[in-house]
Amino acid sequence: MKTISKTAFLMISILLCNSIFSAKFSTIPLFPIHVVFSAKSYWDGETKSCIPREKGGCCHIWLEGMVPGPGEISGEMVLVRGKVIQLTVSRIKGMNKETHMRFFSEGFFTLDGPITFDPDILFKLGLRDSYVVPAGKYPYSMNGDVITITFK
Repeated sequence: MKTISKTAFLMISILLCNSIFSAKFSTIPLFPIHVVFSAKSYWDGETKSCIPREKGGCCHIWLEGMVPGPGEISGEMVLVRGKVIQLTVSRIKGMNKETHMRFFSEGFFTLDGPITFDPDILFKLGLRDSYVVPAGKYPYSMNGDVITITFK
């Protein structure tokens, strides 16, 4: 009977564990990106900021110490299964009461226009620079204080 080296055994074990982990936990985001969603705005590449407009929304990287203002939602964004964006937010800490009522009162997260993104977010999610989330009504779930919005 032929034996394999410790290095080969270790490599095979790592590959096997990685395959099992990926198959079992593929919906668990491993690296969330801290973002702020700003309503009624769009991403402007020249100024590298969200600029006000009448519809839609903009996502940009959250900076330490930022507190969500009116029409803003602070949370964590991930890409699940390589195609579905999820935004997870604390109902209490991630937005004010008015913003919660505005976006979540109808049983859906309602977008009146598309969401545009800071290209850094898209890069970190592995998406192309031109990616947008179209206007529409998106499902969300609640688990205690945590709201998870799924943009399909």
